Amino acid sequence: MMSKFDFNDLSPRSEIVYVAGKRYEMREASEGVAIRYRNATLASFRLVDGKASRIEGLADAEASLVADCLKGESGDGQFTTLVTPDLVRSWPARVVKPLFEWIKDASDLGETEKDPDPELISLARKDLAREHHPDNGGNALTMMGVNIALDWVKRQAREREESRKNGQPAGSGTFEQPKELAGQSENT
Repeated sequence: MMSKFDFNDLSPRSEIVYVAGKRYEMREASEGVAIRYRNATLASFRLVDGKASRIEGLADAEASLVADCLKGESGDGQFTTLVTPDLVRSWPARVVKPLFEWIKDASDLGETEKDPDPELISLARKDLAREHHPDNGGNALTMMGVNIALDWVKRQAREREESRKNGQPAGSGTFEQPKELAGQSENT
C-alpha cells in the first residue's frame, strides 16, 4: 500500500503553453514562490490604526506568480528564459487568468486560502466609507469602486462555499467580472 506521504518524485507538474507564437513551460510553484505569492496577497491589504484602509497591488501578485512559474524556450529548445512580470502584464487578461488558475490549482494554493470573514468585509466597508463617502468629503467614484469590489469579494466567497457544498473543487467555476463593470473600459 502506497502512503499518501510518498514524495519520492519531486519533479514539478508542468504544461507547455503557447503565447503570441512563443513556447513556454508552465510549472507548479515551488514553496519559495508560493510563499512570495501568499505574502504579496497579504501585503496588499493596508491597515491604519487597526482598520482596513485600502487594497493595493493585489492583482500584481497574480502576474508575479505567473511570471515566476513560466520559463521561455531558448534557442536550444530548453526552457531557461526567465519571464518578467512586465511581460505577463502586457498579455491580455484572457491569457493570464487561465494560466494563473492552472498554477494556483497545480500548486495547491487555492486549498489553503480561507474565504474572508463576512464581518471583516462589513468592517472594511465601514472603515473605507468613513474616508471615501461623498458625505464625508470623499469621492463618489472611489466609494462606488469600494462597494463594487467588496460586493464582488463577498459574492465570490459565497460561490466558492456553494461549490464546496456541491462537491466541486473551490474555484472550479468561471471567473466573472463584476456586473457593474461589464462592458466598461478603463476610460469610461
